Amino acid sequence: MKKEKIDVVTTQKQEVSICPYCGATPIVEVEINKKVFESETVSHEEVICPCCGLSAPRKGWDALGEGIDEAIAKD
Repeated sequence: MKKEKIDVVTTQKQEVSICPYCGATPIVEVEINKKVFESETVSHEEVICPCCGLSAPRKGWDALGEGIDEAIAKD
């Protein structure tokens, strides 16, 4: 049978920075685009700390942590 490579959204382990505010392990919520006869794609990832509620888009989470670290280092 003929096969073709397509993008498939799967569950996988990825490194995510701990919460820069309280140090807890965050969760990542993912929104997936589902279209008929097309591959599923990730449309948005939001990182949320379940302890303190801090949240940011996945792309901004590390930058947020770096900003907090820089502010603490200045004090």
